Amino acid sequence: MEENEKSIIKQEEEQSSYQDEASGETTYDIYLITIGRRFAPETTNLVLKDGEKFTIPPTYRLGQGRIFSDQQYLFYPGKTYAINEGRVYEYSDQSVKIYDFQDNPRWTDRDNNPFQNPSLTAFSVQTWNPQLTVLHSESWGYADAYGRTVIPPLYDDATNPSCSNIGAVKQHDKWHFIYVLTGERIDNREYDDVALCSENGYFSYSAKELGEGRGLIDPLGHIATPPIYGTMPQPLHDGTFSTFMPSNPEEVLRIDRHGNVLSHCEDTPTDTPIEASEAATLQYIDDTPNLYESETPCIIVNNEEGKYGLVAYSGRKITDLEYDYIDYYKSSSEGKPSSFFIMRRGDKWGGIDLSGKEILPPIYDSFLYGDSNYIRIEKDKKFGYADIRGTITVPPVYERLVNGEVGVAAGLTGGKWQIIGTDGRTITPPNYDTCTCLGNGFFLVTIEGEHFTLDRNGRRLPFVIDCLKEETFADSEYMLWGKAFQRDFIPAYRLGHKGIIRRDGTLVIPCIYDDLRPLCPGCGDRIIATRNGLSGVIGLSRAVIIPFEYDRIAQMPPHTETIVVCKAGKWGELHPDGNIAFPMEYAGSRDILSTLPYYLTPFKI
Repeated sequence: MEENEKSIIKQEEEQSSYQDEASGETTYDIYLITIGRRFAPETTNLVLKDGEKFTIPPTYRLGQGRIFSDQQYLFYPGKTYAINEGRVYEYSDQSVKIYDFQDNPRWTDRDNNPFQNPSLTAFSVQTWNPQLTVLHSESWGYADAYGRTVIPPLYDDATNPSCSNIGAVKQHDKWHFIYVLTGERIDNREYDDVALCSENGYFSYSAKELGEGRGLIDPLGHIATPPIYGTMPQPLHDGTFSTFMPSNPEEVLRIDRHGNVLSHCEDTPTDTPIEASEAATLQYIDDTPNLYESETPCIIVNNEEGKYGLVAYSGRKITDLEYDYIDYYKSSSEGKPSSFFIMRRGDKWGGIDLSGKEILPPIYDSFLYGDSNYIRIEKDKKFGYADIRGTITVPPVYERLVNGEVGVAAGLTGGKWQIIGTDGRTITPPNYDTCTCLGNGFFLVTIEGEHFTLDRNGRRLPFVIDCLKEETFADSEYMLWGKAFQRDFIPAYRLGHKGIIRRDGTLVIPCIYDDLRPLCPGCGDRIIATRNGLSGVIGLSRAVIIPFEYDRIAQMPPHTETIVVCKAGKWGELHPDGNIAFPMEYAGSRDILSTLPYYLTPFKI
């Protein structure tokens, strides 16, 4: 072979090798776990190529690996598996099952960390013959972030859950909504088509018996708009949606989360992200520190090489420029500034105080903002808590650790959940099969399939609440409805229906209403309630002030003394006690500060 031919072949081989290296080969790390502890990484880590078969040895309890994004899977001994493009293949002599998990934005996880509040994912399972030539069946269900089945694959299709853990499933060519933590059906409504809007947890739907277009369903599974639009309403940054009518696709409409059409004002909020200001002053080392531009007790500085340090307002050096990152821990108690700074050296995290002392050594794999003066720490894939004085209050022994707010958390160990205090208190033993933190110190737990709610002291409530957060956007003209009430009350949800409880766990209004909103901003004793499609006004004592006989009741703007209502397509106004102020004989009502459609002008028929 001539020298030039050898040179060309060598160049082609080098180029091919370079391309293979550049493209990268997909691999998966499987950690083998034994009962009680983990072995050293070099003896417990399987590195697998895409599509490579493997079997977990019987000497281990299970294997754990990330298959894509933040979706993980648990592999059990004695079974043969493979991972191919994020799908899990489970082999047996009779069949091959392929598990395909949908990518989930992790609604309940603000830091996008799978070890916090577990988010549920829709998945499908296909059953094939061993040669992968014949598809026997395909079904859909829901799993947690570790691939463990929460709702068995019993459905023909499914969407990912909304931010309120409401999912749409398909059976017998019709869609309906379920609560994915328990599988309970939300209502008896059925739809022709449903799709999840991944930006905010709303659903697009079509239903021929209701209309020919597309409509909007909120994260709790309730119809926000009828199916009259030509496309799925697209979410905007300010919580509203843009869409159009099929008859006029050129005109863009803006609607709020209740389906009201809003006016196009010059100062209408745009879909531009708002930059958040930092709580700590960050300056280059050459800059002159400014005492009045900082909320922190000292100044974080860095140099052009990207090294960080602390400097006092007087200019005195507190630390050298030796850290790869420093951030002020903003959490504090009783309004007093924190004296704790999170720092990173290399890929390890620790903490320093105002004197520059390393009160938490940089030995932790991650720090997560916790509750009040406590920080969630991670070491060797286990989680615990430390306080801002550098004391380890909860050793890192939990496989998952979920913040429940108000000084309590839920930890997973040995396959069971328990409630603990961030200060190290043991509130309940590890008894629960599943646990979802609802916030405000409440938890939804399961024992042998039975669901019930616990308060911050581990006390079982006599009623079940599965959500305590207002997940949908507020109207731009009004406050969040939960904040409009007194601080003693919390919005509560059960299977997509709203109610109110006190912070001590006392039931105020049962979760039987489709919607609850304050009658006016700051009004905590009168509430617009909707049930079975009709609206009325009730009090916190559950007394009916205005009967449930109106199609719509608008919230009262601050400058009005009457309530705008709609009944049988006609608009009028009521006094706050329910007596008629203006009879129901108008085609509409125009009010800049109300939530009524902007294009309606009052006129009498």
